[in-house]
Amino acid sequence: MENIIDKERATQILSEVKPENAFLFYLSDGVSTGNSAQNLSQLFEMIKTVEIKSVEFHLKRGDFEKWIGDLGDNILVMRLAKIREAPLEGEVVRKRVVTIIGKRINYLKSLEASP
Repeated sequence: MENIIDKERATQILSEVKPENAFLFYLSDGVSTGNSAQNLSQLFEMIKTVEIKSVEFHLKRGDFEKWIGDLGDNILVMRLAKIREAPLEGEVVRKRVVTIIGKRINYLKSLEASP
């Protein structure tokens, strides 16, 4: 598991994926919200507004971790795993996920902007 993030890696993590690799939001198995995200920033924005049931569903299953792992950010994966393992629910979960992803995006963008 590679943990070193350089400018190139940050750009890769923040890049848009193909539509067929987008994160699709569900409320439960087979019940789509109709929302999707093709990059980490879109995922971040969707988590802020999608029904909390969807956030809890995906967090419990490790879906956010798997998709973000596919983007190449193992550090964010580990941070989300800690939230998944904590006895949290409802808006507390959303706030924690949004905070962690938001801070990570800011950090990655700062690396991307560095000379």
